[in-house]
Amino acid sequence: DEIALMPDIGSAGYLDAVRRLVATHHINAILSFSDPDVAALSTIRAELAAGGVSCFFPGPELARMGYDKLETAAWASLRGVAVPATLLDPRQAIETLGLPLIRKPRFGSASIGVAIVRHERDLLPPQHDTTEYIYQEFIAGEEVNVEICGDLSGRPMGVSAWKNLLSRNGETE
Repeated sequence: DEIALMPDIGSAGYLDAVRRLVATHHINAILSFSDPDVAALSTIRAELAAGGVSCFFPGPELARMGYDKLETAAWASLRGVAVPATLLDPRQAIETLGLPLIRKPRFGSASIGVAIVRHERDLLPPQHDTTEYIYQEFIAGEEVNVEICGDLSGRPMGVSAWKNLLSRNGETE
């Protein structure tokens, strides 16, 4: 067993580092549970698969949709899945949905940056925060996380959901 120090997923050199790691260590399968990583890796999925690597993550279109929480909500709604009302504009959200509501990063993972907005003064994030947010209807009850499992062709095979007991720095129990 070996450990490799990789550049940050969002850095320009990340995908080249993955390519080097695959070639140097003769890696024949890649599995990732991180939305940002899946989004990045999906852009070279065809290249990796052509090189004999089994890619346990979707292609670019599905990965992009899964990483974009606005697009995910629209995709699910079009397929008859009940989803909370979701809006981009914070003022429209408060007028349409009322309070409380959920503010979450449009492109995010692991519930990082998700907040319950209970007061209008908390609707907008701090001025230095450049994150793009979506605003969703607040649904009282137990919080659940949902994961989609795909096959080697990147097609969804199943969905699992679990109750979120505790969340620390994006890691849930």
